[in-house]
Amino acid sequence: MTTIARVRNLAKDWKGRMIFEQVNMQVESGERLALIGLNGSGKTTLIRILMGEEYPTEGTVERMLPLEHWDWMRQQEDEEDLQQERTVLEVARQGKRELWSLRAVLDHYEQQLNDPDILQSTDRYNEMLQQYGTRMEQYEQLDGFQWEVDVEKQLTQIGIGEELWAIPYSSLSGGQKTRVRLAAVLTRDTRLLILDEPTNHLDIETMEWLEQRLREYTGALLFVSHDREFVDRLATSVCELTPSGMTTYKGGYREYRQHKEQELRTQEAMYKKQEQQRKALEESIRRYHEWFNKAHDAAGKQNEVKITASYYKAKAKKNISRYHAKEKALERLEAERVDKPRAGDQLHFELEAGEFKGRTLLEFKNVHFDYDLNRNAADRQLPSKPVEQMMLPNNSQHRHSPHSSAAAELFAGVSFQLERGDRLAVTGANGTGKTTLLRLMLGQLKPSQGEIHRHPALQIGYFSQELESLPTELTLLDSLLLLPGMTRTEAQTILGCFLFRREDVHKVIGTLSMGEKCRAALIRLYFGGANLLVLDEPTNYLDIAAQEVIESVLQSYSGTIVLVSHDRMLVRRLATRLLMLDGKGQAAMFNGNMDEYEQSVQRRQQEERSGGKQADDKRLLLELRLAQLMAGSADSATGGLSAEYPVSQTAKGTNKQAGRQAENVSVSNPSLSLVQEIRQLRRELERFNR
Repeated sequence: MTTIARVRNLAKDWKGRMIFEQVNMQVESGERLALIGLNGSGKTTLIRILMGEEYPTEGTVERMLPLEHWDWMRQQEDEEDLQQERTVLEVARQGKRELWSLRAVLDHYEQQLNDPDILQSTDRYNEMLQQYGTRMEQYEQLDGFQWEVDVEKQLTQIGIGEELWAIPYSSLSGGQKTRVRLAAVLTRDTRLLILDEPTNHLDIETMEWLEQRLREYTGALLFVSHDREFVDRLATSVCELTPSGMTTYKGGYREYRQHKEQELRTQEAMYKKQEQQRKALEESIRRYHEWFNKAHDAAGKQNEVKITASYYKAKAKKNISRYHAKEKALERLEAERVDKPRAGDQLHFELEAGEFKGRTLLEFKNVHFDYDLNRNAADRQLPSKPVEQMMLPNNSQHRHSPHSSAAAELFAGVSFQLERGDRLAVTGANGTGKTTLLRLMLGQLKPSQGEIHRHPALQIGYFSQELESLPTELTLLDSLLLLPGMTRTEAQTILGCFLFRREDVHKVIGTLSMGEKCRAALIRLYFGGANLLVLDEPTNYLDIAAQEVIESVLQSYSGTIVLVSHDRMLVRRLATRLLMLDGKGQAAMFNGNMDEYEQSVQRRQQEERSGGKQADDKRLLLELRLAQLMAGSADSATGGLSAEYPVSQTAKGTNKQAGRQAENVSVSNPSLSLVQEIRQLRRELERFNR
């Protein structure tokens, strides 16, 4: 493999605080490196240093490949694209700056050549036409027109249809913007591609498409992602960034976790062994010290005979040598000391379920829901529960679907039951109505037809991906002190469990980062005492370590859960039932987990492939037989379809023509059996062609 870049002893501080140090890494051609680390560990800063947009405090970056062969999809949109109101197609075409600039020049020439003033001046027109021709020839030599087709094809494949190409890029949703930026970088010829959070806002179907597309990419890939399954399926190595350096682990996410667990077990074993050795050395030193003092005192007594005093002095000298040897051994052990394994700075909490003795928590009966743009969606909303219950959000307005027309029916006769103990994952592409379904469950939206029955003892804890229910004007500490009986000490302890410590507790909620707001929203669930958790993207904006804690907490929760999440590993490990929305108004329930569903899909695909091949073979045999009969080469006496005919290229070439000729061609003096067989063949082929 060819080395593309090498990083040596890199360090970066910010306002006197060291973000990371002693970072060493190497990027080889063909590798797919996943860069992971806690939020705030400096992953994006490291990428900016690699791209030359920022300088390290210490260390060096060696680039064996010039930066013009690198490309980088940033986590945030380019402000220039937002400010200049560029269209979707314009932003996507910026993946190849050279061709994009040349295309802009050609567009300018085309406008000038249509200018009436230039048309009236033959010399100016001919001069500009010649310049236009030169540029056009250059554009063709660079395969510019093929590049335009590739960009449009990439946009279509990733779900950005032609109807969106001419609208301002800034008007797109977060997921759509991510797709456009992906289309831009994936159509550029690069040898190192860097992607910072490419899976943000993408639905599962698009993520799977992206995985396949990146597997086909032949250059080196360095990507940052908090999607564990994306890392597991794509990465050839995982690079973990910590304040003290970087460690690289071969394989995907599962191999990374195995390595980390093995490291922890090894560290624990070494720590225990060293502790035993340390205690043994300290005990030996203590005993030798006692023996030395004893021998020294005995040798110093005046009444001892000379030979006895000499004996005690020799013994004291021997013990002092052993004493010093043990001290040196202890010093060596301390120098090689292994620290006691400690869990990283992570969330620490549990969710307790409220009591529920019934069987069915809620039921959808033939539920229909549509968006009527002639009426305010708020008119259909029910009032939510008060803030003091810290459950459902207040004044939450449901947004219209971007796909809705004057009256777009999102659900058309959805029926299902939610039973006690269910772990139900609601799945479907973006825009299929997952969040709308949750809000119908909550009672924030009313069905346009059908019924939703909720058990009287139902208590719902709701986590909204919009995080709109947080009291943004309060500090974290003040928001807890509003609770009855809450003391300042208890509030600070609880906030510490959610990683809000020291001065963090005085932060105003509205100023928090999205990851911090997620943790603040989890605190509200902690106090809810719900018997049903309705969770809409609960792990968005959280790093991998926090995601694992949330996963563990939810697995231990004894109540019922309804989950919408693009975190496929969370769905895989938590869900016991799947409610799949097809975007056409229907919902299908699968009673099993994600692994079982994928196995059933694979079986069905195998059956379809098997059945499809058998059907093709049978059709070819029928067409071959018909071709033989119409050519007069078959023995009319044998008739029927009992004989087996080999499927050949001749049959494939003549089958369609033979089928068309069957209506018009006659065989001289045909026997009755021959006519009957021809008719039977035609009927069989007609069934295949329907």
